[in-house]
Amino acid sequence: PGRAVPGELAWAGPPPDVAVDLHGNGPPSHRLLAALRPARLFAFAHPWTPGIEGPNWFAEEHERDRWCRLLRWYGVDADPVDLRLPRPAEPSPAPGALVVHPGAGSPARRWPPDR
Repeated sequence: PGRAVPGELAWAGPPPDVAVDLHGNGPPSHRLLAALRPARLFAFAHPWTPGIEGPNWFAEEHERDRWCRLLRWYGVDADPVDLRLPRPAEPSPAPGALVVHPGAGSPARRWPPDR
């Protein structure tokens, strides 16, 4: 519940240069993004959407590794060990605040317990 792929996207603009399927590796999200006619569609391979190429999906792969591997497959540099974030251009409205989301529904998206 709440994680289903929508039936359509409210997109009235021109086809995007790049669309990235971050929903998973299923045909519903592949088809939804393909309908936008992007110049490039980054997605994991699935036998039900043979027109969309991409790397294989590994269900138990850590999210950080998974998404970096997807980007690398499409020629985008991505290092799963580099966790640095660029310093924001504007000062924080909440100086000193930090947010860490340690949990998730899928083990592949959970923060390691020993961290």
